Amino acid sequence: MKAVEILSEEHRKIEIELQKLGKIVAVFEIKKEKQAMEALSLLDFFKNFADGVHHHKEEELLFPLLEQRGMSIDQGPTAVMRHEHQLGRSLIASMRKSLEADCQGDVHAYGDFVVAANGYLKLLREHIHKEDHCLFPMAEQALSEQDQKNLLESFLKSDQTSLAVQT
Repeated sequence: MKAVEILSEEHRKIEIELQKLGKIVAVFEIKKEKQAMEALSLLDFFKNFADGVHHHKEEELLFPLLEQRGMSIDQGPTAVMRHEHQLGRSLIASMRKSLEADCQGDVHAYGDFVVAANGYLKLLREHIHKEDHCLFPMAEQALSEQDQKNLLESFLKSDQTSLAVQT
């Protein structure tokens, strides 16, 4: 297995959770029913797994290696991906803040959550598509076989560290 295949598999896990978030948004938009506890659980997943595990591997391991192999750190695909990761973090924070305000009785807060959630859904779905169909194939071309082996080892160590921190 190659490192980018691991990242693609992680994308599939993230997409499943994005579908759940989309359902929460749809239930509110159609029935005006709130699912704040379910939403908070999903935000924990997006923060801890999507950002803390998956984006960490990209930003700390894959992207620097691609930049060492010639991708521009300032204007290239990795710069775009880092920017989108940051936007995602901001939207997660906005969703959490809105849910907390809703729990405090702010009657408009859940609507704010839905707006941020729709933004996050759009961002992540497009982001995953770009990585799967553009960045990862570019990585396959740019990285040597030894780079791939080293990156895979680094990913496995990163996963072990993430598991140790979570337990």
